[in-house]
Amino acid sequence: MNGTNYHCQLVMDGANFKCYRNGELIFDITDAEISGGGTLTLHSYDSHIHFDNVCYTPSSSQPSARISIAPNPIYIYWAFALDPKPMEVVIGDLSGGYSVGDIDPSTILLNDGLQPEGYEIISGYPGFSGEVMAAHFSISDFVDSYPLLYDTTIQVYSISLNLNNGPIINQEGSLTIIGRKSRSVGKEFIIPEAELHLPNSYELTQNFPNPFNPLTEISFSLPRASDVTFEIYNITGQKVATLVNGALEAGEHTVQWDSRDESGNSVASGIYLYRLTAGEFTDTKKMILLK
Repeated sequence: MNGTNYHCQLVMDGANFKCYRNGELIFDITDAEISGGGTLTLHSYDSHIHFDNVCYTPSSSQPSARISIAPNPIYIYWAFALDPKPMEVVIGDLSGGYSVGDIDPSTILLNDGLQPEGYEIISGYPGFSGEVMAAHFSISDFVDSYPLLYDTTIQVYSISLNLNNGPIINQEGSLTIIGRKSRSVGKEFIIPEAELHLPNSYELTQNFPNPFNPLTEISFSLPRASDVTFEIYNITGQKVATLVNGALEAGEHTVQWDSRDESGNSVASGIYLYRLTAGEFTDTKKMILLK
């Protein structure tokens, strides 16, 4: 550069280049010419900025991300029910030093045309490290983006998004769609009975029976697959037992406690606390052991 020297970053964006200085977009370059050997010729845009021939080496690897879609499989029943379940596209573990904070959510596209109905930033999502961006789509719109579907099919989906400083991520994956869709006879579906009613939110219920001796049952609901811990404490806050410690699928779950500690010894009568932790959700309730 002639005159004042600046250190600028050149980023290829489609057929054009963008020029950044300290992360700030200075201007777009629309008439750049690349000749043999990677020499980039840039032309003057105003009286203060002028580029001579510059050596440009394209990045050897594009940024990438880990992408997960839930639910998977998708049942066509959900797409056409009166109260369809949302579809969640989870994006995280970005490469190249990027984080979910660099994602421009307005640029997220599913199958080259579907935009999210909303999004949220989540910590502790199973299978990911750090924060993820969960974008919510209509299952009905997603299923309708494919041609006729028959019984069980594995479909390829595509995700594209822009990072705030220019790079674009384009990735593909696959998921299973179960059901049948026909334009000639309308939309039909098949679905196992067990999949009809997944919960919409996290919930921890009161144990039953209560008071109890020596056995009680506790139910809880998971709207999505989650890393779960379920622990029992005495009234002084000491941990007595761990009933669950690991990943569970979405749905209704039930655990039993037989009034024994982690060493297998029967515990004394009294008030005990049970605590469910699933992702960022935590709830604690009391129960009474009465011998």
